[in-house]
Amino acid sequence: MTLLDRRTKRTDFLERMVHRLGWHDRVTVIAADAARFVAEHPHRFDVAVARGFGPPDVTLGYGAALVVPGGRIVISEPPTGDRWDPTWLDANHLVRVPGTASTGHVVILEAAGTSS
Repeated sequence: MTLLDRRTKRTDFLERMVHRLGWHDRVTVIAADAARFVAEHPHRFDVAVARGFGPPDVTLGYGAALVVPGGRIVISEPPTGDRWDPTWLDANHLVRVPGTASTGHVVILEAAGTSS
């Protein structure tokens, strides 16, 4: 598992917790900007989980660029509303996982094919 945040205050805390829990052999903590990380590690992960990388269209773009075709993106949602414009989903080759419509908690998307 790779944990990513651009704020070193957060990653320092995560790193301490990973070591305290004895997970250092299977969890990597990285302090980096999402844009740079995505550019250096495209389509490398089966799943990306995000609170959000920024505005919805940016979050979709980064998430799609991180996961392999068929990979999934799990994104936390605000309490109300659906912020995922279908044109953004199409542009990033993403589809909602059937039966997992936005619930006010998370939305689950799947990379339908090769993303750009």
